[in-house]
Amino acid sequence: MFSKKKISWTDDSEEEVEVQMETPPPQDGNTAAEPPAKSKAVPGLSDPRTLIIAQERKISTIEERLNRLPVNERFALMSDSASSVIEGTIKSIIIGGDPGLGKTHEVVENLLKKKYKRVENEDYILIKAGVSAFGVYKFVVLMAERAETAHALRAEKEKENIERVKRNLKPLPIKVKIPVIVFDDVPLWKGEPRLLELVKGLTDTSDRRIVSWLTDRAELDPEKAKKLGKLPAQVEYTGGVIIITNEDRKVMNDAIVDRSIWLPIEVSEMEMAERMRTLLAKIMPHMDNKLKKQVLNWLLSNEYEGKERSMRTLVKALQLANANPNNWLRMVQIV
Repeated sequence: MFSKKKISWTDDSEEEVEVQMETPPPQDGNTAAEPPAKSKAVPGLSDPRTLIIAQERKISTIEERLNRLPVNERFALMSDSASSVIEGTIKSIIIGGDPGLGKTHEVVENLLKKKYKRVENEDYILIKAGVSAFGVYKFVVLMAERAETAHALRAEKEKENIERVKRNLKPLPIKVKIPVIVFDDVPLWKGEPRLLELVKGLTDTSDRRIVSWLTDRAELDPEKAKKLGKLPAQVEYTGGVIIITNEDRKVMNDAIVDRSIWLPIEVSEMEMAERMRTLLAKIMPHMDNKLKKQVLNWLLSNEYEGKERSMRTLVKALQLANANPNNWLRMVQIV
């Protein structure tokens, strides 16, 4: 038995198709039911269009989705995202969360310095609080030039690999250092309006990220700017941007957040304890391991009366204990 039913497709059109219905059993119980006739092909099975099932879609915040992940996976996701910026596959990310979570340490110490062997002020610029918009623009000009050189080198190596493949040779790995600008707890959101506009340009999602400084302190003609000792009034930035902030999402600029990958890291006290246990071996690796465990157990016990339990608190406690191992319990009381 068939009935006609309207089905909606992704192109919002409606099409009537025959849908096979269950054949009712015979009334007398003796006559065998005839096999159902073959139904017509239903678009969506052979048709590339996708059938839309009418149901309410659940919508959740990024914070809710991230918090479903175990705490160590949250930080692994943060690390992977920052790595993508350093490698040049993602333009910009914003890492948010309370102070003391270890955001800056993970990005700067573990990734830029240790994993990727980048040199500060050469391969990346770390901008902290207390900078002017013009000061940031000078860094942008510097890193824009280095990014341009890095991309030219990458293009050259890619051409060389194409020639190698033509000669049946294995392509060589391409390792190019794409410059990265790191804003670490810089008051972007409530600070100088020009600084906010600069960051908007740096995080633009268009093919070309143009950053400008159109005042008498810069010169539109690049050649003339060099002769006059001025900065170019406009540059194209092709490097990466990482913004690390402790500010609440409500005060952030929506345009900048929308243009970037937004990673709000939230950690409960129990999750912070798990994070501390996970990273204990990597913190101060030359310190006595037994003493480190004693300090951590004290910090996680009810004997610790301090307000904050964070990675920063753990590092401070370990440093104090390491300074005077015989009287470490007295030393850590000031944490």
